[in-house]
Amino acid sequence: MPSEKLVQELKKEAERIIEDSDFTAQGHYNAAAAWRFRHRWIGIAATAFSALTAAGALKEWAPASIAIFSVIAGVLTAVFTFLKPSEEADRHHRAADQSLAIRNRVSFFRNLVLMLPDKTDAELVEALQQLAEERNAVLKASPIIPRRAFEQARKDIESGTTTHKVDAQ
Repeated sequence: MPSEKLVQELKKEAERIIEDSDFTAQGHYNAAAAWRFRHRWIGIAATAFSALTAAGALKEWAPASIAIFSVIAGVLTAVFTFLKPSEEADRHHRAADQSLAIRNRVSFFRNLVLMLPDKTDAELVEALQQLAEERNAVLKASPIIPRRAFEQARKDIESGTTTHKVDAQ
């Protein structure tokens, strides 16, 4: 039978991991959305300037305008290739999903595993330590969350838009 004091401390630590995971996941989702936006707009702009270049050549516009459109299309394509916004969006989305997966396992630990009478203190500490190590591995492998995405995550979470109904009771 685990000691009550240890259960309370493990519960507090689990809640810290859950809160951190919530902020991390929401920040990564926000960053992914920003990268997807960039992906679309850089791609659309590059395509539009390429089309303008082709149209200008077919319609025999002034060579200067064709050259300008061509250079803009080339620069946008280079930026698109260099930044790889779709890949960045995917990296942030995967990091968010991993953070939520850990959050869910820690929540399960906090709400159910800690209630099991047959667990020893050592088993409970080891279980939470394992979850914390998984969390650290995810953080280490994740891209950095831009400040703007994190600040939006804080607003989203503090406003309650990301809270489950059962948690608000």
